[in-house]
Parts: sequence; structure tokens; C-alpha cells
Amino acid sequence: IDPALPFSPFAALHHDASYDALAGRVELGWDAFLTCNVSVDARLGLVGPEPFGRARRHALADLVMPEVALPGWRAAARSLTRLSPAAGRTVWRRLFQRRKRLAIARAFAEAA
Repeated sequence: IDPALPFSPFAALHHDASYDALAGRVELGWDAFLTCNVSVDARLGLVGPEPFGRARRHALADLVMPEVALPGWRAAARSLTRLSPAAGRTVWRRLFQRRKRLAIARAFAEAA
């Protein structure tokens, strides 16, 4: 484990003891790894990367939820929550992420 990383109760899970025995080992930061996570789901079979990247999904969400329409989306989320709490949570989660992206974009614009 990189000593610069803060302590976590899960640190022991991330340490591979067999790594200590390798000669010439070099500690790498967490950003040094590029992985492709492919797993098997018992119900669906092979599960791989999503067909659309995160940036494309966010761009689509930004088109569907323009800033001027956010009050309407909030009202819809309130109404939907009464009918189906799970569906309402999904809309609230999307609203939160959209507002977060807007705040980040504003912060970058102000810093520039």
C-alpha cells in the first residue's frame, strides 16, 4: 500500500502479501492501473463495459434535463415518489448528479 494513501479499515484487503516477496518491486499509485472489469452475473451471463461511455450518458442527461427545466423535474420527482418510491429515488439521484455537474462547470468557468 502506498504510504501516502490515508489509512482505511479496508487497507488489509488491498495488500497482496505475495508482492512483498518480488525483487525490484515498485510502489505505484492508484492512478497507475488501467483495468477492464468483465464479470459474470448468474442471471444475465457475461457483463462487460457499458455500450455508451460516461461522458455520452452525461451529455444525453444534460440535454434531457436543461437547467431551466430542473424545477419541473423536481416537481415530477416529488409526484413520482408518492407513486413509486424506487422510481422517485432514481429521478432524485439523476437530479442530484445534474446539479453537481452544473456546479462543477460553474466552478471551472469562474476559475478560468
